[in-house]
Amino acid sequence: MIDADDQGNSPDGGLRVSPDSASPTIRPATVPLWAALVPVVAALAIVLAMSQRSDGRLHLWVFDVGEGDAILLLTPRGHTVLVDGGPGVTPLAESVGKHLPFWQHNLDVAVLTEPQQENMMGLVDLLARYKIGQVVQTEFSATTTLQHTWLDALKNGATPVQYVKRGDLIGFEDEPEVTLRVLNPGESEILKGDANTMEHNRSIVLKVEYGTTSILLAGDI
Repeated sequence: MIDADDQGNSPDGGLRVSPDSASPTIRPATVPLWAALVPVVAALAIVLAMSQRSDGRLHLWVFDVGEGDAILLLTPRGHTVLVDGGPGVTPLAESVGKHLPFWQHNLDVAVLTEPQQENMMGLVDLLARYKIGQVVQTEFSATTTLQHTWLDALKNGATPVQYVKRGDLIGFEDEPEVTLRVLNPGESEILKGDANTMEHNRSIVLKVEYGTTSILLAGDI
């Protein structure tokens, strides 16, 4: 505090500063530890995201899901196609999660080659975990609880369904260089055999075509 004599001045004509006018204490600002970690975490997240981006190549993974099939296709531009889901829930979910970015919860196409447990059990659960852009399958009338559950899940989730036959093409408008050509099933009147043979003969067979590369996904033929 600033003090003065009766006339407001000190004896020498200047202002007098009283001893109790202590200088303010200046303390250095402290930064919380979590704030220092934010840039590090952000940098790690960016590196992880960049590492999981599509690398411009065609990838195909065949998952070990026990009896049955589950195949994931990743196109050069990042489109995803899952062919069948195997007979179990956990193996499919874990396998898909390993090959897609942790933030991705959608698939462009899911193909059910045949409405049997070894092909569709995992897909039923996947509908609750991932947004499916389109399901590709053949037309069938549900005769088992699992088939009813599958068809109900498609209806309740308003998931688009495409019924295919020989000669149809599955692809993406912005990536015409990648196509999945349907080789089977053909017309029903040309199928012959017992009930089991007839059922397997309706399995969807696909030929993946990309440039000079072609891959046959034979279903249960």
